[in-house]
Amino acid sequence: MKNFFVVLVLMLLIGCGGGGGVNGSSTGTNSSGGSSLPSTNEGTNSSTVATLISAKIACGYDHTLAVATDSTVSSLGSNTYGQRGDGTIITSTNRSKVIGLSNIVSVAGGSRHSLALKSDGTVWAWGDNTYGQLGDGTTTSRLTPVHVAGLSNIVQIASNFNYSIALKNDGTVWLWGYGYGNTAASMYNLSNVITVAAGRNHVLVLKKDGTVWSWGDNGSGQLGTGQSGMSLSLSNTPVKVIGLASVSKIAAGDSSSYAIKSDGTVWSWGYGTQLGVSGDLNQPYPLQVTSLAGIDSISSKEAMTYAMKRDAGIGSAFAWGEDRFGETGNSSFGSDVLLPVPISVIHNVVEIEAGFNHAVALLSDGTIYGWGRSSSGQIGNYSPVTEFYATPQLIQNFP
Repeated sequence: MKNFFVVLVLMLLIGCGGGGGVNGSSTGTNSSGGSSLPSTNEGTNSSTVATLISAKIACGYDHTLAVATDSTVSSLGSNTYGQRGDGTIITSTNRSKVIGLSNIVSVAGGSRHSLALKSDGTVWAWGDNTYGQLGDGTTTSRLTPVHVAGLSNIVQIASNFNYSIALKNDGTVWLWGYGYGNTAASMYNLSNVITVAAGRNHVLVLKKDGTVWSWGDNGSGQLGTGQSGMSLSLSNTPVKVIGLASVSKIAAGDSSSYAIKSDGTVWSWGYGTQLGVSGDLNQPYPLQVTSLAGIDSISSKEAMTYAMKRDAGIGSAFAWGEDRFGETGNSSFGSDVLLPVPISVIHNVVEIEAGFNHAVALLSDGTIYGWGRSSSGQIGNYSPVTEFYATPQLIQNFP
């Protein structure tokens, strides 16, 4: 049934998007969290609204990216569409450098494409371009980075599946790829946005006032409107997530969504096994993940989620979700992990990023560890027997 919703949403997104993306021309607000578009009359001007959000590591479906100390980008894993950016389509467990990039401050990974943000606010993309997710005005896949046309003053990039998102420092949101077209376009007249998050088929944005807005697939309640199901499975304009205020950070997974409040508490909604709470029922409104406190960051992609505490000690990173290939990083695999569990081995974590079936963590000493599936060498190791690692492994010579 879940796959049915995904197919339905993808079909509808194409129909709504046309050649230039989803139509966001309608306006209006609903303070109770209804289905109308946020007002365009929010006082946005040329002043800076959003500031740089940097990710030094990123995961795609089966490839991994990292920003090196010299601000270049290294890659590992699958390269079937050129997503490693080294000018080839050779998959390898060895590190390769992405060609032609310098002064990189952040990276992001889609299914089989990659993004990088330069210090000058420009965005670069490479890999699979079947749906225009590289934003260069074509649908030609690229083995080396190309400039995403029409973007400047970008402070955050995000990607999932076959689309990409960029946030400008003026608080506007730009999208391209599946359902949005092959060039970046500002959508829905959104303003005062300070953070964006890309789910598989839904998007979250955090506004300066601490509220969260969402659009896309809602078959599992991942939009957080209090409604879900077949008759309410799609919103192609932003809707307000109900019951949330004072939010500081957001994340989006396969069919689930997450928010961290300023007090360090974590809230989740959407697909039941991905929420970090007891039970496995879908939830169309935010619930507190009561076993977590003092959380500083959160990352999700596909069906696993990772949270990091403000302290840098043992047990500072946690995982939960559908643990098929050891993605929890605590030696278990093959079953759902409903409640957060500590990730073993790694300490002093400064950043953790989720992939589709693997994850990577950057430690304070600059080393990077990976765990989960490594069938294409996406964590720098390859097990010919199991093709995955259920505990974090040091990725040698990376980045």
